[in-house]
Amino acid sequence: QGNVGLPAPINFSVDTWAPTVLGSLDTESPGIAGSGTITITTSASSPSSQRPNTLNNLTTGLTFKATIASGQAAGGRADFYVGSTLVGSETAIANEDTLVTVSVGSDAASLRSIIPSAGGLVSVKLYDAAGNMITTTGPTLVYDVVAPKIANITSTTPNGAYKEGAVINITLTTDEEVTVGSSLAVTLGSKVAGSDVDLYNSANPRTLILTRDSVDAKKFTGTYTVQANDNSADLAIIMATSNTASGAVLPRDAAGNSMSFLLSGRTAENTLAGSKDLVIDTTAPIAIDLDKDTASTQATRSAYFALADVNAGKAIDLLIGLPTESDIATITIKVSGADAVHDQLLLDATTINLDTTAVSTTAITSGAYSGYSYAYDGMSKTVSFTKTDGTVFTAANVQALEQSLIFKTSASTTPGDRTFEINHIDVAKNVGTSATQTVTVDTTAPVLNSVTMTAKRGSSDLPSGSTLKAGDVVTVAAVYSEDVQ
Repeated sequence: QGNVGLPAPINFSVDTWAPTVLGSLDTESPGIAGSGTITITTSASSPSSQRPNTLNNLTTGLTFKATIASGQAAGGRADFYVGSTLVGSETAIANEDTLVTVSVGSDAASLRSIIPSAGGLVSVKLYDAAGNMITTTGPTLVYDVVAPKIANITSTTPNGAYKEGAVINITLTTDEEVTVGSSLAVTLGSKVAGSDVDLYNSANPRTLILTRDSVDAKKFTGTYTVQANDNSADLAIIMATSNTASGAVLPRDAAGNSMSFLLSGRTAENTLAGSKDLVIDTTAPIAIDLDKDTASTQATRSAYFALADVNAGKAIDLLIGLPTESDIATITIKVSGADAVHDQLLLDATTINLDTTAVSTTAITSGAYSGYSYAYDGMSKTVSFTKTDGTVFTAANVQALEQSLIFKTSASTTPGDRTFEINHIDVAKNVGTSATQTVTVDTTAPVLNSVTMTAKRGSSDLPSGSTLKAGDVVTVAAVYSEDVQ
């Protein structure tokens, strides 16, 4: 019919102006609100672990903030991103607001489910009520939840056996750089049959503090001084912990992750026991028995060297017992009272003159003791026997050598006592309890100076020249130039 209705007005609000984000970009210290465009504040179970703009293995929450102009985004929203991942939005922006805030994470697990594991550049998209948007970027969020770990434990001390008082270096390396001035504690142990076992009495463990090197941020060092009763066939580190001393600094990486002290997961060559062969031995060889045929240990014996012994010499001790140790590395014979001109010590085909001339280590290359070596100190008159190849003597080796030692001198030697102090030294250089054989040299035959005879009949002395009859008692007295047997 062509009827035209009444017109109705339609009102439009036109807004083509995007909001603006104010302030310059910066990064703030944890927990300190900043004036920059975007700031990140962390919360953690250990405040000392927090690092700027970093999510580490103790971080439980993150707060993102952006500074805006009052009224520019009223009724709009702010979307916060880490990389390309939207992590949260602020949707209640009032006219007077100059700050938009998003907090994420109630604990470590929920936080890590929101934040991308690669971390990334933090950005905000600010929308006004009309949907106009402006975006800007802020700091990069570092995502690092991996604790620094023990990579290697070794020592710069040479392989070998060490006794009480020895100082042994321990060097520990981490897989990443950690805090300057930090330290940790390790417990020494002994590797036995593939397992870590306590080296020392659990009531008195040997714990060592290792301190981070001043230059190498991955290296910790310390020294262990061997104490009495410490013994280990293969020195190992069986435990690592934090240093609980007052003021000690906990090792952390650049992200603030505290160090993991787990020892498992490393190959053998990255362990102390696997990379080194350090033996701790504070037990000295036991006393030497000079007479194996007696029930008790005989530490001293004596014998005579007579004129009849001059040509062949005389064994120092044929009855010396079999030692119980299996790690004797050195046998020493110290001679006192020797005649430097005439006295000698013989071992098979080897002759050692007991004079004042020192003899450096000499290998015995022939005879029954080929493969042995000896050295002679002319000042102390001490002979030291070792194996030429550096190995230890067997118990049978020790007994055979000591029973084969011959003392020899001439008829014109100085008479008197020669003492032979025998000692055993083990691989760790523990010195055992010595035994002393004394040989009295007397090559001069006694001289008969006089003979007297007296006789008695009953209680009466008979005069010289009397005829003796049955029942008379005759006494003959012979006087020699020295005591005789």
